[in-house]
Amino acid sequence: MNNDAGSTPIVREGAILPLVVLLQEGFDEQKRFAACALANIASHNDENRVAITREKAISPLVTLLRAGTDGQKEEAARALGNLGINNDAGSTAIVREGAVSSLVVLVRTGANPQKEWAAFALMQLANSNDENRVAIAKEGAIPPLVKLERTGTDDQKTYAKFALENLAKNEASSTAIALERASKRKPLRHGRFEIL
Repeated sequence: MNNDAGSTPIVREGAILPLVVLLQEGFDEQKRFAACALANIASHNDENRVAITREKAISPLVTLLRAGTDGQKEEAARALGNLGINNDAGSTAIVREGAVSSLVVLVRTGANPQKEWAAFALMQLANSNDENRVAIAKEGAIPPLVKLERTGTDDQKTYAKFALENLAKNEASSTAIALERASKRKPLRHGRFEIL
């Protein structure tokens, strides 16, 4: 379902609202599958992202991100990241709903898929909105993103790198990122000497 041709008819047929209801009222697996479906529907289509935002999916996705099962948190992070693509209103709403603190927690302590999708979501939220960049930096995202950039899986490193690049579009964040990266560099040892 990761294509424009498949997801737009689904949206036109009114599938988003029942998925939002499942996010709120479904059993655990139904909530996870609803978040997964919304993530897929939002993945490559601006119209779909706007429609999902309009149907008020962001608040229940943030609730799952904060207090859901591990699978729900992973899918909610992926859905929120996809909703942030080319969707400034959606990105702003995601930050206002308080998603950033939960995303930072997942980058710091989540399972590998959670770290990956949380870094992806932060990358999208910081892409084109300076207020979001400031909010993300204030929530302490820079240190765990720098760590993930150094120690994560290949996809985690990629998303962390681009999240940091987007955050660095803000001057204060750029300085904080440079300082954090410098503090994490290990000196090279050569014989008796340390090279910084």
